[in-house]
Amino acid sequence: MNLFLLYLGIPAAFLVCLSEARVALWLSRQTAEDKRIAWGGLFQPVPFWIWCCTFVLSCFGCISTFVLFATLEPSELFSIVLFVLMNVSYMVLGDALTQKHVRLVAHCLDVNIAIFVALFVYTLLVFRKNTGLLVGTHLCNAVSIFHALVVERMWWFRGWVVAKQEEYADEFLNPE
Repeated sequence: MNLFLLYLGIPAAFLVCLSEARVALWLSRQTAEDKRIAWGGLFQPVPFWIWCCTFVLSCFGCISTFVLFATLEPSELFSIVLFVLMNVSYMVLGDALTQKHVRLVAHCLDVNIAIFVALFVYTLLVFRKNTGLLVGTHLCNAVSIFHALVVERMWWFRGWVVAKQEEYADEFLNPE
């Protein structure tokens, strides 16, 4: 059993949940226009539902991968580093979003993409059995890469930046 991963990963995941709850509370207190800006490129129904589906599959892949690495003997240091970095990145991302730091959000998204790619490749190398859970885990980890790269980095982020620019232009052209 990889106890070090459990001792670091579970509290870090709990902190991520608290961080995400703080972001959700922040978002719930925003005006309708600010919410539209925060949702960026996912404000329309189709991209939003794709985001929801890929997010759920991505979560399954992360949890399944975490369980697989938690059961390994001997412990894998690389998996511990990946999961801790992922959790820290998501906490920083939430804070950067609420503070509207565009470059930091972009860097966090890029780090998440790299982590998902590394997790996918590393999981493929470490676990080679063709069990149903493993195949499902590998597929969900591939969806995680798609979610981070296409849905979050390209659709959401680009839409968020454009919406922020439009908001800035409206404030500049129509000062109150």
